[in-house]
Amino acid sequence: MLVNGAFNFLLMAFTLFFFLKDGPEFLVTMRDYLPFPDSERKKLANQVKDIVVSTIYGGVAVAFVQALIGMIGFAVVGIHAPVLWGLVMAIASFIRWSVCNCLGYPPPSTCSSKGPLSTVSSSPHRHIRDQLS
Repeated sequence: MLVNGAFNFLLMAFTLFFFLKDGPEFLVTMRDYLPFPDSERKKLANQVKDIVVSTIYGGVAVAFVQALIGMIGFAVVGIHAPVLWGLVMAIASFIRWSVCNCLGYPPPSTCSSKGPLSTVSSSPHRHIRDQLS
C-alpha cells in the first residue's frame, strides 16, 4: 500500500510538471481532438473551466468556514491559540482528501460500518442503514 501511494505521488508529480510546462499547448491539442464543431469545443472548454474554478472556490470557501467555526469553538472552550488551530483546520481540509486519494483510500463517508475501509458502500443511504442496524 505504501508503494502504491509512493507510485501515485510520483506519477502525480511527473504529470503536474508537464501540465505546468506544456499546459496551454496541451489544452489546444486536446481541444483539436474533440469530435465536435469549433463552437461546441469552445463551449465545452468554457464549461470545464467554470467547473474547475467553481470547485477550487468552493474548497476555499469550505476551508474558510471550517476554520472560522473552529476558531470560535476553540476560543469558547478556552484552547490556547485558536487562530493557529483554525489555520491548521483550513489547511487540513485540503490535505485530508488529497492524501486519502493519493494512498488509494475512499472518502471516510463511504466506508462501511464493518470496519475502517473494509468495503465501500454504493450510497450514503446504505451507510446510514448499516449504522442503524
